[in-house]
Amino acid sequence: MQITSESVKVGHPDVVADHIAANIIADEKISTLIETLFDLTPRGMMERFDLLNPDIYRKLPRTLFMDDYPWEKTDVVAQLKTTASA
Repeated sequence: MQITSESVKVGHPDVVADHIAANIIADEKISTLIETLFDLTPRGMMERFDLLNPDIYRKLPRTLFMDDYPWEKTDVVAQLKTTASA
């Protein structure tokens, strides 16, 4: 997936999926799924990943990214599979 920094600044990034997998799902469909299911605006990313919570930044040096951080969740996988197969 490619998101340019200029796109993020305007608040509505253009998503371009380019995967090297078996092409079971078209790149265009993957891009549409991502744009539909994820809020990739700066505000959306801050809310989803709880980036304004100072505790995350205090915990990072202690755990070296080996903890249960919001950006490591796989809670949307089932929804992605369901939507992709529709």
